[in-house]
Amino acid sequence: MASVPCYDTFDLHYAQHVAASASRPLERRTLLELAGPLQGRDVIDLACGSGDFGRHLLLHGARSALGVDLSAAMIEQARQLSAQGGDAMQFLHGDATRLDLPARFDIAVAVWLFNHADTLQELERMYRAAASVLKPGGRLLGIVTHPAFRLANGDFSRYGARIVRQQARNDHHLVEVEFAGAAVARVTDHQWRADQHEQAAARAGLPGLRWQVPAPTAAECRGRPPGFWDEYRDNNALVVLHARREG
Repeated sequence: MASVPCYDTFDLHYAQHVAASASRPLERRTLLELAGPLQGRDVIDLACGSGDFGRHLLLHGARSALGVDLSAAMIEQARQLSAQGGDAMQFLHGDATRLDLPARFDIAVAVWLFNHADTLQELERMYRAAASVLKPGGRLLGIVTHPAFRLANGDFSRYGARIVRQQARNDHHLVEVEFAGAAVARVTDHQWRADQHEQAAARAGLPGLRWQVPAPTAAECRGRPPGFWDEYRDNNALVVLHARREG
């Protein structure tokens, strides 16, 4: 059974990869829109990395944000970023899929968590972990490899990450991703079908999983060459998912 991989060797260049991503502002905005009213809401950011998404919700009105990550180096970087920025985000070093926390959170963020599941059983276990920390009616917000993405139709490289390989397995695809920045970094993701995500989420108590592809606004199109966002619209390598916990 897989667990979320540790990015201790990736952390030194993580900020560079984020800064190089044309997609990241669209991802932040889309999650913020789907989060709904944030005042009085408590957020947990699962597999938080540098805490980027949880921090974004905190700075836009959430009452609290807790980030959890398996990488001690990423947690240290996240703490440093919060200290430098003066925000009150808290952090916990641990496996985001094996938490012993009360179901007290209004929003669970799971950006690039579910793509680490290498079996359907592991995928369901990850959804159960996310559901377990949510209050009844709490909202899950995640980002995964888009089920419809095909490398033959474009490699996504102009948006901050390049897909270098897509390999079919029995029940899903392996996708190898190379990140932009001063230093090249690669990870391998598991690309599951939409129905596989939806069924795993429903069995975990998160029925009605929905999908939303981030879309550039007119302002985000200005300053870009004509056609810059065409591949992003037509063959996006990522998609936002969202659901509510039963109850």
